[in-house]
Amino acid sequence: MPEFSEVRNLRRRYILALSTIAVLVSGAWLGMQIIVDKQRNFSQLVRLSGEQSGLSDRIAHFAAQMVSTTNEDDFMVAKAQLGRAISAMEASHKILMYGDAEQGIPLIRNDALDNIYFDPAVGLNTAVHRYLGHARTVYKTPRDELTVNSASYVFLLQYGPYVLDAIFSAATEEYELVSRTAIERIKQLETILWLATLTILALEAWFIFRPLERRLRQSLNKLTDSNTELMWHLNGMRQARKDAEEARDELESLNRHLEMRVDIRTRELQRELERHEKTEARLRRSTKELEAANRAKSDFLANMSHELRTPLNAIIGFSNMLRTEVFGELTNPKQREYVDDIHNSGKHLLELIKDILDVSALEAGKVELHEDDLHLPDLVEQTCRLVMARAAEKGVLLRTEVPGNLPALHADERRLKQVLLNLLTNAIKFTPEGGEVVLAVHITPLRNISITVTDTGIGMDKDEVEKAMTMFGQIDSPFSRAEEGTGLGLPLSKGLVELHGGSLIIASKKDAGTRVTVQLPCERVVDMPTNKDQPSLVAN
Repeated sequence: MPEFSEVRNLRRRYILALSTIAVLVSGAWLGMQIIVDKQRNFSQLVRLSGEQSGLSDRIAHFAAQMVSTTNEDDFMVAKAQLGRAISAMEASHKILMYGDAEQGIPLIRNDALDNIYFDPAVGLNTAVHRYLGHARTVYKTPRDELTVNSASYVFLLQYGPYVLDAIFSAATEEYELVSRTAIERIKQLETILWLATLTILALEAWFIFRPLERRLRQSLNKLTDSNTELMWHLNGMRQARKDAEEARDELESLNRHLEMRVDIRTRELQRELERHEKTEARLRRSTKELEAANRAKSDFLANMSHELRTPLNAIIGFSNMLRTEVFGELTNPKQREYVDDIHNSGKHLLELIKDILDVSALEAGKVELHEDDLHLPDLVEQTCRLVMARAAEKGVLLRTEVPGNLPALHADERRLKQVLLNLLTNAIKFTPEGGEVVLAVHITPLRNISITVTDTGIGMDKDEVEKAMTMFGQIDSPFSRAEEGTGLGLPLSKGLVELHGGSLIIASKKDAGTRVTVQLPCERVVDMPTNKDQPSLVAN
């Protein structure tokens, strides 16, 4: 309908506008983070550059203490401080020259900084190395040979304040200029994003809210027209009441003809009844035809499932050979990823086809039971081991309550294990983290075998239970959307249990968990008590 199409278009526009705004806001936030990171990095550069001047003064100061002191201990203290200042200045200069990825300090270079650092006459790199060379000379000179006229000492006193400080100041100013320039560019980008956001909001008001207002006005006009039409109908009802009063006068004359009309209607009803009987016969024939069509559908699904399993087995086998690199190594990681996806998808589709095949076979009455005497505690243990990893992965406690002296059970072991596996898988799937799933087996007073699977999961109401018991019926919940499923587990389990002459009953309450009970008749209980002591299994 045109109205629904217009509503869908408005919704698409609204989602597009919100998505664009979200992208712009995210970009603004990212820009702010970049500003903060750059400011932090440039601040460290400016700090290191400024510290160089202080370190040169410290070197000159401690060199002067070494020259002026006459005490051997004071000389050694000043010498140690000089050595630390030389190492600190050399490390800071190395970071400024090459950057430091571990500390997040970038390497910044431009024409001005290259001129400051690498000028042939007074380049900062050469000047620092010369200054540090003379400082090391003073550091290595013995106390009795170090005088105020020493060439290296005189160089430190003259070169630091009059040459190095000026070059350090020029480098610091250039770092600050680069920092301000980079931040200004990001601010310009922030301004562009802000203007783009305002533009999107304006377009949203024009292309979304304006049509929405027009749509509301049209709805109001329709409502007004409907009100007018209702008033017209009310007037018609008043007129009809007046006509009814007039018709009452004619009632007596109509009553005289009533018996004759009743006789006529009775004969018509008899003919109608005959037609209904014929229609009912046709419906019975149609029902038989539908049942035959349903059996044909089940046969078709069973045949098609068999036909699909052959190429699927080939896909799974060949993909597994590629995964295990039987014919050579897969050099591209994407190839390995795609082969894994093909293998896992093929296995999942094969499981789905097996379920469809089982359901179709049940509907067609072609499932045959291969029955034997089996030991229930062993069967429970084997089944629980198959789902323990899944329960542990979800953080669900899996516990069993199975007495070890249960009598043997005459049943199809594979089909019964299939039922228990379906029930446990569903219980774990719909139980949140921290919940519990309990599988219990006991003998009822009537000597029936009762198997119950109880969970503390999300539970179901009455309508959801009915839906879960239908073919492909899945409950809409975050658990069912987050995990794969076909909706065939419960119907298939119910059919297999009924094939054993038993029953499957679900008792559930919303947000209070679910209890599924499988009752197997006493005719299947073999009076042969076992001597095994089977402990309860607990998996977390």
